[in-house]
Amino acid sequence: MTTDRREIENYVINNVRKAEKEIKIIQPYHYPMLKFDRELINAVKKGASATILTAGKRDQPVFKSIFNYMLFQRLIRNQVSVYETT
Repeated sequence: MTTDRREIENYVINNVRKAEKEIKIIQPYHYPMLKFDRELINAVKKGASATILTAGKRDQPVFKSIFNYMLFQRLIRNQVSVYETT
């Protein structure tokens, strides 16, 4: 992982850790990142609400046949709200 990417990842995760009330994430595509997912679930367990808005259709070849629900199962089971655009 490049330094810039690591800095961005650390920045996002640190902000999720600091969240007390609400986390809103808008991202065109989601792929599971265990460290990020874990921090998001921990924030919800501490009382913050978490919402993710993502694309309903994927054009990435590796994910084209996978439904978002399959990628978001763990987060959904842990009270993270997930919405898809059409």
